[in-house]
Amino acid sequence: MDNTLRGVNDRPVPGELEAARRILTGLHHARKTYALYPEGHSMCANALAQAHAQLMAFIARFGNLKFEIEKDYLSFKGEVMALGQTEAGTMPLFLFRDGIRWLEFMEGISPEELDDFIKIINKYSILSEEPDGDIVTAIWELQPPHIKYKVADLFWDVEQETDARPRFDPGPCEDSDAVLSGTSAHTEYPALPAIAQSEIIITPEEESMILKMVRMEERQDPTAYLDALFDSLLAYHDKENFEIILEVLQQEFKDSLARKDFDIALKILQSLEYVFDICQEEIGWAVPIIEDCYFTISSAQSLAPLQAVWPQIDAGEIVKIKQIFTYLKPEAISTLAIILLQQQSPQLRKLLMNALITLAAKDIQPLEALIKSPDEKLVQMLVQVLANLKGEQPVKVLMGLVRHKSERVRMDAIKVMLQRGPEYIQHIFTLIDDSDRHLSRLILKSMGHSRNKGAEELLLGYLKGRRFKKTEAEHVIACFTALGQCGSSDSVAFLRQTLIGSRWGLHLRQTAQMRGAAMALRLLGIPEAQQVLEEASRSYRPHVRRTVKQALA
Repeated sequence: MDNTLRGVNDRPVPGELEAARRILTGLHHARKTYALYPEGHSMCANALAQAHAQLMAFIARFGNLKFEIEKDYLSFKGEVMALGQTEAGTMPLFLFRDGIRWLEFMEGISPEELDDFIKIINKYSILSEEPDGDIVTAIWELQPPHIKYKVADLFWDVEQETDARPRFDPGPCEDSDAVLSGTSAHTEYPALPAIAQSEIIITPEEESMILKMVRMEERQDPTAYLDALFDSLLAYHDKENFEIILEVLQQEFKDSLARKDFDIALKILQSLEYVFDICQEEIGWAVPIIEDCYFTISSAQSLAPLQAVWPQIDAGEIVKIKQIFTYLKPEAISTLAIILLQQQSPQLRKLLMNALITLAAKDIQPLEALIKSPDEKLVQMLVQVLANLKGEQPVKVLMGLVRHKSERVRMDAIKVMLQRGPEYIQHIFTLIDDSDRHLSRLILKSMGHSRNKGAEELLLGYLKGRRFKKTEAEHVIACFTALGQCGSSDSVAFLRQTLIGSRWGLHLRQTAQMRGAAMALRLLGIPEAQQVLEEASRSYRPHVRRTVKQALA
């Protein structure tokens, strides 16, 4: 399909006008990107790739793309496509002032060809008071095989009406539309005087000025570029273009982290929130797209540069990072948890820990996924995050860790469970017979911290129903000690029966239980228990009296 055969009165087919607008916006953003970043920057490469992909998709579907150029706007098939106010730097104005009246992109255009074209319009976008057709000259010298253009009559020598030629020599050109038709190949012009070499040598002062201008360009504040992108999000209500701009912003966020430019990263997140609030009221279809953008920004791939620069972060940057964390989604947990493993200052560690707690409180699933990691040190750190989370789900996760293969993880999980309150003791009481006696001692010690009816009932039931081995004497005494610390008068009858009511001999197993009962009665510290101890101290059985004496010592 050849656009040169179609007039502006042709009406665009469905979808064609919207696609043309997207390409124009993509070219406009690419040109602004080239103006803000040095050649070879990843942002320039991304902008070029997106603009070329859009252009190729259009040509494949609709044929060549031709824009008509007026002073204040560009048009496509009679439909106006403005790019904002007419001012220096806007594409319609500087193309119009240099005499270009239409521009056509043809099938087969390569990324390199489009790159050269964007560089030209970027280079000559700042206009002088007396435009001299620099863009026209540069395009003609480039001779792009897949970009056609037409120059207006005002750029022709008015004194040679019958043999008009442009002020530059176009040379041979297969496409007569590239210049005004009717030129003569036989018109002769006087030779231009030779240019003295001394007149084009750059002086040291001029060289210094040029270097200064280059440095200023390199230090150019990218906020203007970001503002243009966010303005475009609100100006162009087109889904595909909306998604493209967000992809550019995602890449810029990642790059800003790699540069430790946390001001820019924060500005992107703050501006994105502003756009999100507006879209909730005015552009409903954009809301899930922005939410996906937040998820992408919070992903491990996007936050990877933060992990790399974390060791170089100083105290002055902590406030900015803390603000950035407030905009992240729980998907960031995986990256922040890995960073937590690095050697760092207590201040940075606290910052990460608080961020993990806040994110996990919103959605604990990413944290649960990390709990399955084989890295014991990582899991131990996550236990401390769980310790600060409320609700039943963190308890379920902790209960799973109580049976973790690592003894250290199990110990940490039990400590956290016991710190949550006496009501959670029953969840871990079954571990009282764990082969790891460190765990059972920890549980018993916690149960004995205060008077607790629930803990007392658990221990009474356990001591009444369990038959202990001779080798478990230490464990038996620990259980009775915990009962004496948490129990009440409800335990006195059982303790009396254990100490003086049975007819046991002097077996080690029986002696351990009797010693435990005497210890528990002493720890109860109530009159009923004291009476039992006094009665036992007068027992006719020597081993009972001896046991009481040892307990009271």
